[in-house]
Amino acid sequence: MGTGSAPARRIDAERGSHKMRVPALLKATSLFLPAALLVLPSCVPSRVGGDRAPDQVIHELRREKVELARAVDDLEKQIESRLAQIGELEGLLAEGKVSVAGVAPGDLPRVVHMRFGRYSAAVDSDDDGQDDLIRLFVRTLDQKGRFLPVAGRADIQAVQILPGAVPVLVAGRTLAPPELDQAYRSSFMGTHYRLDLPLPADAARTRRQVTVKVSITDAASGATISQERPMVINGAN
Repeated sequence: MGTGSAPARRIDAERGSHKMRVPALLKATSLFLPAALLVLPSCVPSRVGGDRAPDQVIHELRREKVELARAVDDLEKQIESRLAQIGELEGLLAEGKVSVAGVAPGDLPRVVHMRFGRYSAAVDSDDDGQDDLIRLFVRTLDQKGRFLPVAGRADIQAVQILPGAVPVLVAGRTLAPPELDQAYRSSFMGTHYRLDLPLPADAARTRRQVTVKVSITDAASGATISQERPMVINGAN
């Protein structure tokens, strides 16, 4: 006849509805939990030392501090040792410079001046009727006017200077230390350096006067000495 009373039927309906909601809740929870686990680590600040115990991290930091302090102390001792060695060497050098009684530092020969030889001039080396180089006989002298060889660099310039005009560089050349050394000459003409300054092809088209300047930088003292002289370049016309 009937299937039961009304209250019984209501209870059975509520039980069926509850059974349908439980799987849906479980499914939603299974999706939410992994996402929450991914987010949580980023919200927690990282700890110094990572996963190691705080006592272990503190011990390692103190040990590194001690090691760095020792390294700095060793470097400072090495620097002091090097400075002491430099001081000793400088003292030995200073003593070696004046090792004879009565010889003052100013008495030691050094290049302080230069002089052009009398045959320094523009020359026609190929006999074509016009000068093609400037040949200089240079004597480097010490403080007592004596010839003294020099090791260093030489710079030569020939400049034409006209009234009211900008100086014009006619020719120039730099002799490196090996070239200057090879320019040394000792003959019946005396002891000197022979320095040649080639002239460009158009430098001697007409007769002109130039000022020749030679500068020599002494490698021993670092000083630069210079000398100038006016010279005439003879042209074809």
